[in-house]
Amino acid sequence: MMGINVTWGNPQKTVILQRFKDPWTVEEHRASLLKIGEMVASQPHTVHAIADMTESGFAPARMMVSTRVAESVMQPNSGLLFIVQPTPVIKSIVTAARRFMPRVNSQLQVVATIDEARTIIEQYKPATR
Repeated sequence: MMGINVTWGNPQKTVILQRFKDPWTVEEHRASLLKIGEMVASQPHTVHAIADMTESGFAPARMMVSTRVAESVMQPNSGLLFIVQPTPVIKSIVTAARRFMPRVNSQLQVVATIDEARTIIEQYKPATR
């Protein structure tokens, strides 16, 4: 298995699970983000993403570079983005990334468990424009 596995999180295809398992690379992260963008684009409805980092204890060098891909692959139907149990390094990268990725910033939440993310998703009501 690659260090990052991307799958649908439910049969309705409204949730994507991105699971990190050490070791993983910046290249794998970038490839997983591109795959998520394609998966979201393949659906007509809102799709949320959960990045599960419970089995990842580190972040590779140059991680900030691949986070720039996150905003570029967001689709009009991209929903909430969750990071489950990020490492302190990932938390600091998220804090920095929020400054230059406004759309990701508005949709990103750090949570303790996948179940917590799913509960928030169940209560989600998209903002009307």
